[in-house]
Amino acid sequence: MREEDFSFFEEEDFKENLARYEAMLNGGPSAYLEADELTDIAEYYLTQGDTDKANACIDYALTLHPDSIDPLIFKARQHMFSGNLAKAQKICDSIQEQNDREVIFLHAELLIRKRDINEALNYLTEQKKWFADDRKDLYAYLYDCACILEDYAYYEKALEWTEEAEKISGPNLKLMFLKAEIYSIQEKYEKAAEYLDKILDENPYSLKSWNMLADTFFMREMYDKAIEAAEFSLAIKEKGNPEALFTKANSVYHLGNFEKAHQLYSQYIDEFPKSDEYPYLFDGLCLNQMERYEDACSRLEAAEEFSNDCSPEQLQIYLQLSFSYSKVGKFQKALLYLDRARNYEPDGFDYEVLKGHVLLENGFIQEAMECFQKAKEESTDRERAYFLIAVSLFENNLYADALENFYELLEFCSVQTEINCTPYMAYCFYYAKDEVQYLKYLERSCATNPEGTKMVLGSLFPEALDPKEYYAYVTRHNRM
Repeated sequence: MREEDFSFFEEEDFKENLARYEAMLNGGPSAYLEADELTDIAEYYLTQGDTDKANACIDYALTLHPDSIDPLIFKARQHMFSGNLAKAQKICDSIQEQNDREVIFLHAELLIRKRDINEALNYLTEQKKWFADDRKDLYAYLYDCACILEDYAYYEKALEWTEEAEKISGPNLKLMFLKAEIYSIQEKYEKAAEYLDKILDENPYSLKSWNMLADTFFMREMYDKAIEAAEFSLAIKEKGNPEALFTKANSVYHLGNFEKAHQLYSQYIDEFPKSDEYPYLFDGLCLNQMERYEDACSRLEAAEEFSNDCSPEQLQIYLQLSFSYSKVGKFQKALLYLDRARNYEPDGFDYEVLKGHVLLENGFIQEAMECFQKAKEESTDRERAYFLIAVSLFENNLYADALENFYELLEFCSVQTEINCTPYMAYCFYYAKDEVQYLKYLERSCATNPEGTKMVLGSLFPEALDPKEYYAYVTRHNRM
């Protein structure tokens, strides 16, 4: 069942049937319902994540209607989804009405899952004959075939069937949205946006179109436009609109407004607490940026709980937890999560450097230096290791040691890494009150790395001042 069909569950007839069925489960009178009505209830249970109740409902349907198509197809599809293609095929073949639309689609999906895509396409083409006499039926068949091909990631074939459907019906909102969906999945975001704009010209209250448009802007890093589209969506439906709220929060985060992003992620978590790890992780990132490390620990712990240790962001979750716990002085927990990160992805990050940073941040200077030395000797990316060690020393106010490491790095590093070093070196000389070297590196830094200069040295200058003007400001005001 596709997402657009979920609105059926809000209809009064369905609600009445569900109430009758559940009353029977709770000891009430037997509920005689038609096969399609019981199958709808089973589909509803699936959307609620209750597979056992869904299967029990189908078993009940088959006791009342043993040869009915809808519950048999449901049962076959459940076997198919669990990987038991043989059982699914046996049920499919047992259905008497083999030219029924849903039986045709089930058979085609089984062929696709058996990796017989060409046979599936030939089969679907052949079965068009059953719908050729009625343009409306043929259009619906072609549209559903396109949806199936999209579901199985045969996007170009899906577009071909969509075009064929369009020849019958002409352009319509349903086909335009399907095309937009396919182009968006293919990361052809501009093409997707063209169709979404056309849809919204005709139907400016299309919630799904505003949400997808917001996503296309977000994926193109057009964050202001993504926020605007998400806000249009939220104006249509303020409550119960997780897609728009999350896109808006993510866009605000990427614009660097961590306070506002935190408010939006918190709103999302309050409204949709049982979602997944992502809002908890991203809110934890916001809180870390805001230096609210205790709160970040709480959010990130929730992210770990929701991820079940198998998220694509698992390494990030562990590293952020290590970072946060180190900041609040719980270095043992910080090292615990660092070890979890290493076990999860042994070659994915600079373990010894990060361990040294945690130890250094918590006052274990000698132990930290031993980790840093080990990292220098063992790292497969010597340049990166030296740079991270120097930055760690810098962040822990060991400016003389940081400067020594930067000088070591400059002996063999690339031009780009040297550019990255200059703002840190300028600050080290500022701290050491070495005006000549400070001005030398400040001038280089302003010319070659204005963004890094603002990040490292911005606190020394007026906030509105362009970092390219820092050197001129110092020399003009004779300020060290």
